[in-house]
Amino acid sequence: DPATDWIISGGKHALDFDGTNDVVKIPDVDYPVATMSAFCWVWKSAASSNLIAFSHYETSTTQRTWSFGTANTTWTTGGTPDGNELGVIVSTDGTLSAGQHRAVWVNQSICDSAWHHVGFTWRAGTLKLWIDGKEGTVIVHNDSAMTTLNAGTSSLSIGAINSDSTPASLWNGYVDDARLYNRALDAQEVRLLARRRGIAYETRRHRSVKAAAAGGNRRRRFLLMGGQ
Repeated sequence: DPATDWIISGGKHALDFDGTNDVVKIPDVDYPVATMSAFCWVWKSAASSNLIAFSHYETSTTQRTWSFGTANTTWTTGGTPDGNELGVIVSTDGTLSAGQHRAVWVNQSICDSAWHHVGFTWRAGTLKLWIDGKEGTVIVHNDSAMTTLNAGTSSLSIGAINSDSTPASLWNGYVDDARLYNRALDAQEVRLLARRRGIAYETRRHRSVKAAAAGGNRRRRFLLMGGQ
């Protein structure tokens, strides 16, 4: 959407989403359904239920794979979020049918007029949520024994879901440095990403990871949006 504005916050560029019609649409990217990671930086000033910062999620064609943003205040199992918290949904068959998806959240605010690094890692059924480089204690609204994600073919979206049809759950705030990886990052790698927005790989290990991308190594990363 050309109305999505670039702004400068904290000395770096970021995208400003108005919560009305702003969304960034990215063509489908192939990645393993058994292991992957998705992260971005978010800034939001107030609680809002079920607003999505980053997703591979299309409801019109039953192509739900994953999405994350603020937790849904209609979730009641295990507790009820107030819309300030990080929430994640993943699906194994593209639906929200019983036994085919997980909906989880972390009881920690990400809507406090400050930048937060948020996202999740997925490895063969293990779903971990991360905020500012630390693994969050997951509260489960819906669970299942799924071990792979839906092999979605829809577009990816920054700032919403459903960028192939009618965008919904539109983010109201800033998003920066959205990244999709074809493996589950470990705790050290997540901490490194959370050190600052737009960080490059700085250690020998991470330089080798970046260099391997050209050769199709399994440690390749897909940088979908960067802010400098």
